[in-house]
Amino acid sequence: MDLIRRMTSRYTSFHDTKQKSQAFKVSVFSVKPEPQENEPKPQYDPQHPMHAEFPFIPDRARVIIKDCLRGNLEGTLYDENTAKKKAILMSNTIKNEVKQLNFSRYKYVCTVLIGEKKRQDLALSRKVLQSSEDDGYAEYVYENGSLVAHGVIVAFYCE
Repeated sequence: MDLIRRMTSRYTSFHDTKQKSQAFKVSVFSVKPEPQENEPKPQYDPQHPMHAEFPFIPDRARVIIKDCLRGNLEGTLYDENTAKKKAILMSNTIKNEVKQLNFSRYKYVCTVLIGEKKRQDLALSRKVLQSSEDDGYAEYVYENGSLVAHGVIVAFYCE
C-alpha cells in the first residue's frame, strides 16, 4: 500500500505544479496473486513448432543442384572471366528452386565453386553449426574436360 501512496503522491505533485486548480489522484496498478505452495506452475505451449513440419530432404535438393550444374556447364570450357558470374547465377537459381519446394521455416545458404581442371587436387571443407534433427545439406560435384564445379546448399531450420 505504501507503494501506491508514493506513486499517487508523485503523480499529484507533478500535476499540482502544472495546474493547481485541477489536482486529482490516479492510481493505476495491477496485482499478481502470490502462487500457493502446492499449486503447479502453468505450462505454456510454444507459439510455433520446435521441429520442422515439412523437413528438408537432401535428395530432392541434390537433384536440383545436379540439373542446374549440368544444364549450365555441360560442353563449356573454363573461362575465368565468366566463371564468377556463372557461379553467382547458378547459386541464386539453386536457392530459388529449393525455396519453391516449400520446406517450412528454413533459411538457405548456397555456394557454387567453379575451378579450372588442370593437374592439381581440390580439397573443400565447410564448418557449419547445425542441428542433426532439423538442419541439412546437399551437394553435387560436376566435372568435364576443362572444369570442375561444386554446388552446396545448406538448410537451417529457424525455430
